[in-house]
Amino acid sequence: MTKKRRKKNIVLSIVAVVFIATLALMGWNKIGPLGWVPWGDTNNSGGVGVAGYDPISYIESGKAEAGDASLSYTWNEVEWRFVSQEHLDAFKAKPEAHAPQLGGYCAAAVAFGMTADIEPDSWHVEDGKLYLFFNDAAKKSFENGISDGIISKAEQNWKQR
Repeated sequence: MTKKRRKKNIVLSIVAVVFIATLALMGWNKIGPLGWVPWGDTNNSGGVGVAGYDPISYIESGKAEAGDASLSYTWNEVEWRFVSQEHLDAFKAKPEAHAPQLGGYCAAAVAFGMTADIEPDSWHVEDGKLYLFFNDAAKKSFENGISDGIISKAEQNWKQR
Protein backbone atom coordinates (compact mmCIF):
# COMPACT_ATOMS: atom_id res chain seq x y z
CA MET A 1 0.00 0.00 0.00
CA THR A 2 1.38 3.36 -0.96
CA LYS A 3 1.93 6.10 1.56
CA LYS A 4 -0.71 8.29 -0.11
CA ARG A 5 -3.29 5.49 -0.08
CA ARG A 6 -2.55 4.67 3.55
CA LYS A 7 -3.03 8.34 4.48
CA LYS A 8 -6.32 8.44 2.56
CA ASN A 9 -7.56 5.32 4.39
CA ILE A 10 -6.62 6.82 7.76
CA VAL A 11 -8.45 10.07 6.96
CA LEU A 12 -11.57 8.20 5.80
CA SER A 13 -11.49 6.03 8.93
CA ILE A 14 -11.26 9.10 11.15
CA VAL A 15 -14.15 10.75 9.29
CA ALA A 16 -16.24 7.59 9.72
CA VAL A 17 -15.56 7.43 13.46
CA VAL A 18 -16.40 11.11 13.91
CA PHE A 19 -19.58 10.72 11.87
CA ILE A 20 -20.81 7.67 13.78
CA ALA A 21 -19.82 9.18 17.14
CA THR A 22 -21.74 12.36 16.30
CA LEU A 23 -24.86 10.35 15.57
CA ALA A 24 -24.46 8.31 18.75
CA LEU A 25 -23.92 11.40 20.92
CA MET A 26 -27.06 12.94 19.50
CA GLY A 27 -28.99 9.91 20.71
CA TRP A 28 -30.22 9.14 17.26
CA ASN A 29 -31.60 5.63 16.98
CA LYS A 30 -32.27 5.33 13.26
CA ILE A 31 -28.80 4.20 12.35
CA GLY A 32 -27.64 0.70 11.72
CA PRO A 33 -25.42 -1.49 9.60
CA LEU A 34 -26.02 -1.32 5.86
CA GLY A 35 -27.44 -4.84 5.79
CA TRP A 36 -30.22 -3.55 8.02
CA VAL A 37 -32.29 -1.17 5.92
CA PRO A 38 -34.97 -0.20 8.44
CA TRP A 39 -37.53 0.97 5.89
CA GLY A 40 -36.66 -1.38 3.06
CA ASP A 41 -34.86 -0.51 -0.14
CA THR A 42 -36.31 3.02 -0.12
CA ASN A 43 -36.01 5.21 2.95
CA ASN A 44 -39.45 6.50 3.88
CA SER A 45 -41.23 7.96 6.84
CA GLY A 46 -44.71 6.57 7.23
CA GLY A 47 -44.59 5.32 3.65
CA VAL A 48 -43.62 8.74 2.21
CA GLY A 49 -40.28 9.24 0.43
CA VAL A 50 -37.92 12.14 1.22
CA ALA A 51 -40.13 13.04 4.21
CA GLY A 52 -42.72 14.40 1.77
CA TYR A 53 -40.33 16.67 -0.12
CA ASP A 54 -40.32 16.83 -3.92
CA PRO A 55 -37.21 14.94 -5.14
CA ILE A 56 -37.21 16.85 -8.44
CA SER A 57 -37.19 20.30 -6.76
CA TYR A 58 -33.70 19.75 -5.41
CA ILE A 59 -32.30 19.45 -8.91
CA GLU A 60 -34.67 21.65 -10.92
CA SER A 61 -35.17 24.49 -8.41
CA GLY A 62 -32.01 24.11 -6.36
CA LYS A 63 -33.97 23.98 -3.12
CA ALA A 64 -35.80 21.60 -0.84
CA GLU A 65 -39.54 22.05 -1.30
CA ALA A 66 -42.28 20.18 0.53
CA GLY A 67 -44.51 18.32 -1.89
CA ASP A 68 -48.29 18.45 -1.95
CA ALA A 69 -50.15 15.30 -0.86
CA SER A 70 -52.64 15.87 -3.67
CA LEU A 71 -49.77 15.58 -6.18
CA SER A 72 -48.44 12.17 -5.24
CA TYR A 73 -47.40 8.98 -6.95
CA THR A 74 -46.64 5.54 -5.51
CA TRP A 75 -43.47 3.90 -6.76
CA ASN A 76 -41.56 1.04 -5.10
CA GLU A 77 -44.30 0.90 -2.44
CA VAL A 78 -43.45 4.45 -1.37
CA GLU A 79 -45.51 7.60 -1.85
CA TRP A 80 -43.65 10.46 -3.55
CA ARG A 81 -44.99 14.02 -3.34
CA PHE A 82 -44.44 16.89 -5.75
CA VAL A 83 -44.88 20.66 -5.95
CA SER A 84 -46.29 20.63 -9.47
CA GLN A 85 -47.99 18.41 -12.01
CA GLU A 86 -44.92 18.85 -14.21
CA HIS A 87 -42.66 17.33 -11.54
CA LEU A 88 -45.14 14.52 -10.92
CA ASP A 89 -45.29 13.70 -14.65
CA ALA A 90 -41.49 13.77 -14.95
CA PHE A 91 -41.12 11.39 -12.01
CA LYS A 92 -43.77 9.01 -13.39
CA ALA A 93 -41.92 8.90 -16.71
CA LYS A 94 -38.51 8.05 -15.19
CA PRO A 95 -38.67 7.39 -11.44
CA GLU A 96 -35.19 5.83 -11.31
CA ALA A 97 -33.71 9.02 -12.77
CA HIS A 98 -35.40 11.30 -10.24
CA ALA A 99 -35.42 9.30 -7.01
CA PRO A 100 -32.63 10.07 -4.54
CA GLN A 101 -29.51 7.96 -4.74
CA LEU A 102 -28.73 5.10 -2.34
CA GLY A 103 -32.38 4.45 -1.58
CA GLY A 104 -32.75 7.91 -0.08
CA TYR A 105 -30.66 6.99 2.97
CA CYS A 106 -27.90 9.26 4.26
CA ALA A 107 -25.20 9.05 1.58
CA ALA A 108 -22.38 9.60 4.07
CA ALA A 109 -23.63 6.75 6.26
CA VAL A 110 -23.89 4.40 3.26
CA ALA A 111 -20.31 5.29 2.27
CA PHE A 112 -19.22 3.97 5.67
CA GLY A 113 -21.34 0.83 5.54
CA MET A 114 -24.26 2.15 7.59
CA THR A 115 -27.81 3.34 7.05
CA ALA A 116 -29.19 6.52 8.56
CA ASP A 117 -32.37 8.50 8.12
CA ILE A 118 -32.22 11.93 6.48
CA GLU A 119 -33.04 15.54 7.16
CA PRO A 120 -34.64 16.77 3.92
CA ASP A 121 -32.93 20.16 4.20
CA SER A 122 -29.48 18.53 4.11
CA TRP A 123 -28.73 17.53 0.52
CA HIS A 124 -26.24 17.68 -2.34
CA VAL A 125 -26.61 17.31 -6.10
CA GLU A 126 -23.68 15.83 -8.00
CA ASP A 127 -23.86 15.11 -11.74
CA GLY A 128 -27.63 15.59 -11.67
CA LYS A 129 -28.10 13.04 -8.89
CA LEU A 130 -29.65 13.79 -5.51
CA TYR A 131 -27.85 12.70 -2.33
CA LEU A 132 -29.50 13.18 1.07
CA PHE A 133 -27.93 13.39 4.54
CA PHE A 134 -28.70 12.96 8.22
CA ASN A 135 -27.44 16.46 8.98
CA ASP A 136 -25.10 19.15 7.67
CA ALA A 137 -22.05 17.56 9.33
CA ALA A 138 -22.66 14.36 7.36
CA LYS A 139 -23.18 16.43 4.21
CA LYS A 140 -19.90 18.28 4.73
CA SER A 141 -18.07 15.00 5.35
CA PHE A 142 -19.49 13.61 2.11
CA GLU A 143 -18.70 16.72 0.07
CA ASN A 144 -15.13 16.73 1.40
CA GLY A 145 -14.73 13.13 0.27
CA ILE A 146 -16.02 13.54 -3.29
CA SER A 147 -12.56 14.01 -4.78
CA ASP A 148 -11.39 10.92 -2.87
CA GLY A 149 -14.09 8.69 -4.37
CA ILE A 150 -16.71 8.66 -1.61
CA ILE A 151 -19.54 8.48 -4.15
CA SER A 152 -18.21 5.33 -5.78
CA LYS A 153 -17.57 3.83 -2.32
CA ALA A 154 -21.19 4.58 -1.30
CA GLU A 155 -22.52 3.13 -4.56
CA GLN A 156 -20.38 0.00 -4.13
CA ASN A 157 -21.59 -0.44 -0.54
CA TRP A 158 -25.20 0.05 -1.61
CA LYS A 159 -24.92 -2.62 -4.33
CA GLN A 160 -23.33 -5.10 -1.90
CA ARG A 161 -25.86 -4.72 0.92
